[in-house]
Amino acid sequence: MDRPSEEAWREDPKGEVMTKASILPGVLDEIAEVTDANTALQIADGFGGSRVQIPAFAKKEGHWLTDAIGFEKASAICDYFRIITGDGRAVGAYVEIPLGGRSRQEVIRCRIEALLKKGTSYDVIAREVGVSRMTVIRRKKALDSQSEPPDNGQLNLFGI
Repeated sequence: MDRPSEEAWREDPKGEVMTKASILPGVLDEIAEVTDANTALQIADGFGGSRVQIPAFAKKEGHWLTDAIGFEKASAICDYFRIITGDGRAVGAYVEIPLGGRSRQEVIRCRIEALLKKGTSYDVIAREVGVSRMTVIRRKKALDSQSEPPDNGQLNLFGI
């Protein structure tokens, strides 16, 4: 099957821009090949980090895969992962769904940063994101140190 067009790799379900360098890991890349990158990321968001059963044939309703992405895309994924046994029976497969392009820590970091930019208080951010207040404070300090590198008493090389 042909890989999705470059445009399919540029935007995830949350509208964040991706680049060609952010190729999806393992099974998600295979899912993106038979459907699209957005579908693979949607599966990663809902089921990343777990082992799931892909049936031999998609069900119209009542299965996690169809409920998550719709019958047509689920059918394409089932066709791809279907295994034909020696006696001609079609069976499904169990697969490990990776977390996706971003780890849980990265998602938390991004949520903290977005709320900090809005001016939300440390306590509210901690409750909304599910981390300690000190985690929020440490992230704020890290952001502040990135934006203003210390000069350590050195003169600017370019005199600006």
